[in-house]
Amino acid sequence: MDSLSLPHIHSQLKSKIGCLLPAVVGVGIESSITAHQWEPALVWASLLCLLFGSSLLDDQTVDSDTQPSRQRHVIWNSLPTSRGIRAFFRSVLEGRDTRRILMFLTLNLMFTAVEALYGYFTNSLSLISDASHMLFDCTALAIGLYAAYMSKWRATQTFSYGYGRFEVLSGFVNGVFLVVIAFLVLVEALERLFDPPEINTNQLLLVSVCGFCVNMVGIVFFHEHHTHAHSHGGGECALSGDSSDSHGHAHAANFNMQGIFLHILADTLGSLGVIVSCLVIEWWKWYIIDPLCSLIISVLIVASVIPLLRQSAQTLLQRAPEYMEHSLEEALIDVKRVDGVVSCQRPHFWTFVNDEVVGTLHVSINESADPQVVLKNVSLLLANRGVRKTTVQVQVTRER
Repeated sequence: MDSLSLPHIHSQLKSKIGCLLPAVVGVGIESSITAHQWEPALVWASLLCLLFGSSLLDDQTVDSDTQPSRQRHVIWNSLPTSRGIRAFFRSVLEGRDTRRILMFLTLNLMFTAVEALYGYFTNSLSLISDASHMLFDCTALAIGLYAAYMSKWRATQTFSYGYGRFEVLSGFVNGVFLVVIAFLVLVEALERLFDPPEINTNQLLLVSVCGFCVNMVGIVFFHEHHTHAHSHGGGECALSGDSSDSHGHAHAANFNMQGIFLHILADTLGSLGVIVSCLVIEWWKWYIIDPLCSLIISVLIVASVIPLLRQSAQTLLQRAPEYMEHSLEEALIDVKRVDGVVSCQRPHFWTFVNDEVVGTLHVSINESADPQVVLKNVSLLLANRGVRKTTVQVQVTRER
C-alpha cells in the first residue's frame, strides 16, 4: 500500500491532468477558430497562458538555488550553441529572481501574441493598441532581466566596483517609464472627463479579465519586492582597513525587482479599472466612470513609484543612507574616543547597491598609538554600525 500513498496518487493525477489539459485547450482553440468564433478562441488561448503560468508557480516549491531541477537542464540543453547566449541563459536560469522574470516575460509575450492576433482577426484597434502596451511592458521586463544578469558580472579594472548598480539604474529607468505612462493616462483622462465617449464593452471586459488573471501570476511571483526587506549581517574586519559583512541592521532593497513589481502592479490596476468601468457602463451607462477610474489609477501609480525614484536616485547620487544618518553621526563621535585617535576627517559613506553600505575615513593618531590596533578598532566600530565595507586611512601626527 506504500506505493499507493496519497502523495503518490496526487503526483500521478497531477501529471495526467497536466498532460490532458493542454490537449483539451488546443482542441478548443482549433474548433473555435474553425467556427470563426473569436471570443471563445481568446478564452481558450488565455487559459493556455494561465496553464503555463500555473506551471511556473510550481517552480516556487523547488529550492532551485541549492538543487538545480531536471527541467532546467532540459531547457539548458535545448538552447542555441552560441556561447554568449548559452552563458546568458545559464546565469538567468540559475538565479531565483532572474528565472522568475524570464518565466513571466514568456507568459506576458504569449498573452500579447494572443491579444494581437485576436485584435487582427476581429479588426479591433483597441485590442491591437492594448497589445502594443503589453509589448512595452515586456520591454520593461526585458530591461530588468538583462540588468539583473549584468549585475552578476565580475568586477574589472575599468569597473572596479562591479556591475551591481545596473539593477539600481534599471529600477530608476522603469520608475521614470511608469511616471510617463501615468502622466499620459492622466492627461487623456482629464480630456475625457468633460466629454466622456461611448465605449463598446463587448471585447474589453473579456480581454481585461484575461489580462488581470495573467498579471496576478506576476503579482504572486514578485509580491515580496513591494516593500523593503530587512537583513542582518555578521562578519569581521580586516587589518588592511577594509571591513565587510557588518553586524548592524540594514534595509535591503532591490530596486530592479521593485521596478518590475510596480510595472506589473500598474497593469493589474489598469485591468481592474477597465473591468469596473465595463461593468458600470454595462449596467448603468455611466460613461464618466472610465476617466474617473483612469484618474485614480494614474494617481496610485505615481504615489507608488515616487519612493522607488527617490531611493534609487539617492543611491545613484551616493547619498549617505537616510536610515543610518543618526547612527553614522554617533559612529564618528565614537571614533574620536578611540585610544590614540586625535581627529577624523573626510568621512564619506554611501549605499553601493541594495543593503551594501561602504565608506572611507581619514584618521589622525598620536605617535604613541599603534596604527594597526587603531585601524582594527575603528573598522570594527564602523562595521558594528552597519557599514559593510570601510577603507580607513591612518596618519600619525607628530608632536612639535
